[in-house]
Amino acid sequence: MTDINDLHTETVTASTTASVDRVEGELRAFIRRDVSLHRTRRDNVDASTDLGSLVDRMAGASIQEIERVMAELANVRDRLRNEATRLQGELNNYAATSQAAMNSMKIVGDSLVKWKSQTTKLPQAQQRAENPRRLSDNSRDPGPLVT
Repeated sequence: MTDINDLHTETVTASTTASVDRVEGELRAFIRRDVSLHRTRRDNVDASTDLGSLVDRMAGASIQEIERVMAELANVRDRLRNEATRLQGELNNYAATSQAAMNSMKIVGDSLVKWKSQTTKLPQAQQRAENPRRLSDNSRDPGPLVT
């Protein structure tokens, strides 16, 4: 009986081992499918989360860059306005100085014309006083002939 019991035990053990191996195989297959399905779902969720965070990071960086550029443009606009105001003042000062210089030059020119007319009259008066005969001789001279 020992032999039959041993055979029976071996058969039971073999069939149990085969059953256990079959169950373990099915469990492994089930776990692999479940894990792969879970990974796929998690990867999809992670991918969408990663994609969402990537879009947020990219949009955030782009928005920050746009805000930085807008701030720089506002600074440039302010500098240009200040420079335009300064140049307008400079041009006004130049125009006023130029007008004053023109008025001064007109006054100086008018004074020179008066002075020159007075100085040309003075030598003629001196010549008349020094030599009245010579002037009268010159008055008789008809001058060069023009043909």
